[in-house]
Parts: sequence; C-alpha cells; structure tokens
Amino acid sequence: MSRLLSRRTHRCLTFAIIAMLTAFSVGLASAPVNAASPNGNASERHCIAKATRVGTPVRFAVPVAVCFPTFAQALSAATAGSTQLSAGFKAKDLTRGQIRPSVQTVISIDFVDAQWSGNTLTWYVDNDVGCANFDEYWADTMPLGWNDVVSSAQMYDSCNFATHFEHTGFAGAYIDCLGNGCYTMGAMNDATSSEHWRK
Repeated sequence: MSRLLSRRTHRCLTFAIIAMLTAFSVGLASAPVNAASPNGNASERHCIAKATRVGTPVRFAVPVAVCFPTFAQALSAATAGSTQLSAGFKAKDLTRGQIRPSVQTVISIDFVDAQWSGNTLTWYVDNDVGCANFDEYWADTMPLGWNDVVSSAQMYDSCNFATHFEHTGFAGAYIDCLGNGCYTMGAMNDATSSEHWRK
C-alpha cells in the first residue's frame, strides 16, 4: 500500500512540475524582456520608452525602456493596447494610418540597423496629441542599453522633426531626421545619446 502511494505521489509531483514549467514558458513568450543590450544577441528585442515634454521640471531622468520579444507586443504597449498587429509584423512596414488613436501617442521608432531594420525602440508620449499643438519632447539621455546603437529612425504622428545628438543633454554633432525619418544616420551611425522631437 505504501509503495502504491509512493508511486502515485511521485506521478502527481511529476505532472505538477511539468505543468509549472509549461506555464512558465508560456509566460516568457508574452512577458517583457530585459531592456539592456538591444543588439547583444541574435534574439529580437523591441522596446518602448516615454519621451518627456519640453518644460517638464524633471528633465534629466533616464528614460526607462520596457522590452518585448515582438514588435507587435511593443507597439500594443506603446499605444495602451489600441493598436494590435500580427505577431510577425515588421516595424519598417508600419504606416501612420495603422496606429489607432490612444491616450498614448507614438512619435518615433529607432532601429539598431540601417534601412529601418533590426531591434527597435519605440518612443511615445502620454497624451493623444503628440506634436500637433506644437508641443516638443526630449530625452536628455538614452535608456539603458540604447546609447550609441541607433542606425536609422522613423517619425510618426505630428512630430516631423527628430534630432539625434552625439552626447547627452543635446550636445555635440547631430542629425535631423525629417518627414518619414532617416534611412541611415550617416556620420551619426551608432552615435545617438539624446533626442529632441518637434512639429
């Protein structure tokens, strides 16, 4: 009898462990991933960060990046769930019309590779107007893992200018990405340390 109970107990424990491991792996597939080193490994990493409105008293805070394994998940988070894309959707194919209205507005996407490819950092603001009312936004420094890695950028909503600076605090060399963005960053490749967005 005790041997039978022991076998049953062992079998139940085995099933419980398998169930826990399955749930853990499913959770990993949809949960945010570590923000550091956007191009440090072969796996995809798509992050979001909030830009600060110009004139906000707290200016020098380091933006916090939250990262996901797919661009679709990242964009959903950046738009507070209003924009839903297929899991395999590529960021370079995103048009302004595909972004649904939301309490959060996507203003630009940075890419670690030229030609709008590779891992991404989607910048958003916590309002529904973006630059439409001539509001401007900035990031005095880049989120952890995103300094000196940007190789191309796209603009969205009403923010038609995004200036990428060589140093933190909007100093040093710079490049203005206009209209649809910068297909490459030229001499500023892998050199962005702060950004400024405006209409």
